[in-house]
Amino acid sequence: MTFVDLDARIAAGLIPLTGTGIVLQLEDSVEPVAPGADQADYLVGARDLRSVVEELWAAGAEAVAVNGERIPPTTAIIDVGPSILVNAAYLAAPYQVTALGPEDLYPRLGASPGFVDLIRTR
Repeated sequence: MTFVDLDARIAAGLIPLTGTGIVLQLEDSVEPVAPGADQADYLVGARDLRSVVEELWAAGAEAVAVNGERIPPTTAIIDVGPSILVNAAYLAAPYQVTALGPEDLYPRLGASPGFVDLIRTR
């Protein structure tokens, strides 16, 4: 296998990676749904996962996975009933988002206005 082949397999999420990183856990709210509120606002949805993944990439993550499913750049994250479809896997809460990257990945993520806004509104 050439380095080009290896790089392509890594980029496609086909080779397990190890290294320094962080794990974020996203869970559905345990708060009772307020009268007149939408129950979907109390659940982690595909949009939430996509936002976290995008913020991790922007913060310098080199590899990202959700519940063990690697997220290459072409991955769709879609709501399907009570599950979220990632690649060909149906995932359910809680969602563990794992990211490998530089030593300062967490501070970079925490400094992102988009991430700060996301965690404040959820």
